[in-house]
Amino acid sequence: MELIQLPQLIITLVGLLPNIFMVVVCSYYLRRRPGTDSVMLVIGTGLLLLLGIFNFVYWQIIMPMRGFSATLIPNELMSSFISISYFVAEVLLGLGLLFLINKELRRPREASFGPPRM
Repeated sequence: MELIQLPQLIITLVGLLPNIFMVVVCSYYLRRRPGTDSVMLVIGTGLLLLLGIFNFVYWQIIMPMRGFSATLIPNELMSSFISISYFVAEVLLGLGLLFLINKELRRPREASFGPPRM
């Protein structure tokens, strides 16, 4: 019954870096342009980050300490809960991106991103 090893910890932390970056970028976008799209992006990326952390802690720290037996929640039920949670977070992120793309396509060319047209 050994806890997580250092290489596995480093790999997991490196795997969380894109999620952290996405949360920071979406939070910055929320501060700059508050709206439905930015809120959904922040909620979706925040849930993905929290689920990644929870997934790591549950399967790599809590379960080995308990010896993979005598769990309060069966492993199949926990896996289903985590999968459904990931699905909801990815749907929110996708809807936020869809709203953002729709908003940018409806915006007049002069106010859009990029250099001004002459």
